[in-house]
Amino acid sequence: MTESLDGGAVTYRSNRHFDVLNESLLFDLQNAATANDYRNAFDARRTAYGQGLVLLNNTSHDEQTYADPYQALIRYLACATIDGAPMTFYGEELGVSTTFGFDAYQQNFGKTIPNFMVYNSLQPIYAPANRTYGLDQLWPVYAAANAARQFSPALRSSNRYYLNQVGNGTSQPNIFSVAKYETANGAPNFNDVIFAFTTLDRNTGQGGNFDVNISQNGSNLFGIQPGRIYNVKNISAYTAMEPNRRNVWLWPEGIAGSNLLANGVYVALNPVPASDAAWSTAPFEAQYLKLYDVTPPPAPGAITAGTTNNYVFTNVVTFTWPTVIDAQGGISGYAVRIGTTPGGADVFAALITTNAITVTNNFGAYLYATVTAVNNAGIASAGRSSQAISLLNPTWLPLANMVTPNLLNWSSVTGKTYQVWSTTNLAQPFAPFGTTLTANASTLTLTNNPTNAERYFKIQMIP
Repeated sequence: MTESLDGGAVTYRSNRHFDVLNESLLFDLQNAATANDYRNAFDARRTAYGQGLVLLNNTSHDEQTYADPYQALIRYLACATIDGAPMTFYGEELGVSTTFGFDAYQQNFGKTIPNFMVYNSLQPIYAPANRTYGLDQLWPVYAAANAARQFSPALRSSNRYYLNQVGNGTSQPNIFSVAKYETANGAPNFNDVIFAFTTLDRNTGQGGNFDVNISQNGSNLFGIQPGRIYNVKNISAYTAMEPNRRNVWLWPEGIAGSNLLANGVYVALNPVPASDAAWSTAPFEAQYLKLYDVTPPPAPGAITAGTTNNYVFTNVVTFTWPTVIDAQGGISGYAVRIGTTPGGADVFAALITTNAITVTNNFGAYLYATVTAVNNAGIASAGRSSQAISLLNPTWLPLANMVTPNLLNWSSVTGKTYQVWSTTNLAQPFAPFGTTLTANASTLTLTNNPTNAERYFKIQMIP
């Protein structure tokens, strides 16, 4: 990293030759009051340095920090949505302010800064007596933004589009709002899309409806399709009191793409809560809303077991089904349940990525498979179920024997049911000969009336 605060040729060359440029952004951030101020600051760096990475710091070791530690947080949350290198000055996450937090301070050209010329520590801000209300909530908000940035390639990318309000086409002055996207026009389930909102007002709740009907290359910039259903999760959610908040769908039934394109995305951002308890219901946090396509994928096609019969002569069976394709939502895998009862899962239950599963069970069992397709957002299709497949031991096949012209017997398995079929002409279909028989021994016998015409017999074991 290089530091060049004055701009001009030296700063340009520094940007070209070093990985990260530390220039004068912090002064613009200190003076920023509205969304347009932030936009102008970030756009000025893009214009000056192109794709060069800029240090996104709101103070430094020799610059005065904020009297209100939440002002440093607000600027960090805005910077965390921009390509570059967001930076916290040590102690900001603890709540250091202009004149408190370190052991020693000094004057630097009229500014009060931590004294970096002597041994200095943060023990004052760590002291329990100095942990006043609101300080312990700071670091989880910083941590949430950092976790979101690590998770999201879109937040780290240089692709951005500032979001204006529906109707008037202007910014909401008290909300820094920007869309970040991994790939222009890419389907959200394949390409990361984030609608990022940071309140610039710590004292009053802020909200707005933001236009996402932005066209580029003949289609929506963020991959939104009118006929699809979408939902969002706040990947920067405050999780210190409820660890699962970043995994919660924020739109209960999802919103149709046509609705989003017509009416935009509504957000409401909380002020800093007035009590500890309020952090559990309305925390101060950024909203980095990750867009998901939650349209249920198509159901799988027919499930087969490698046979047109409802049985196999083995205790190993492979269930297969056609690959499901969803060009917008993607298919991440299949939720498979296999059981010995319809819809059961006592044999197998898991998410797999292939369209086949092989299981082993006991001879004599009936196996039932149910499969649902799961898209890239974790949304499941309607389920598809197989017919019952009986696992038969090949040694159970009945071996028939005509002991006498009127006495038929065959090998049997106790408890299994058999049906005798017969015909007087092999050119004609077989028909049931009497009722079914349940074996209670290793041999079953059937007596044929000697007055009957000559017959042909076959023995069926009913699975």
